[in-house]
Order: sequence, then structure tokens, then C-alpha cells
Amino acid sequence: MGLRLAQGPALAHTLREDWDEALLFRDLATLRADIPLFEDVAVLRWRGLAPAFAVWCEGVAAPELLARARALAAAR
Repeated sequence: MGLRLAQGPALAHTLREDWDEALLFRDLATLRADIPLFEDVAVLRWRGLAPAFAVWCEGVAAPELLARARALAAAR
């Protein structure tokens, strides 16, 4: 498996064209260990649906996602 030599120029062109995006995604994918995130993992515990979630689901036209989240919340 690998790139055929004929694909090299096209790949290089794409990388040059999208260099800024490539650097952005590399930065986003970098695990950070040098900044504080939170004191206790308990802050990550889900405490139910936030009111803004329903608004967000409506905004992205995903009523089924809201229904699933409400069902999961009711099952807890």
C-alpha cells in the first residue's frame, strides 16, 4: 500500500493549496498537556439536557436528535 509516484504531483499541489488548513488541523489534533482544563473530572458528568440544546437541534433541523436525547435522559 502507498502512493503511486504518479500521484505525487497532485498530492503536492493539494497540500500547497490547502497548507493553512493542514496546519490548522494539525494544531487542532495536538493533545495539550500544558494548559489547565479543570480541577476534577466530575465537572464532565452529564447533568441532563441544557435548554440551549433544543434550540440548537431546531437550528440544525435535527428533531430526531432531540427526541433521542430526551429518551436517554428519561432512562437515567
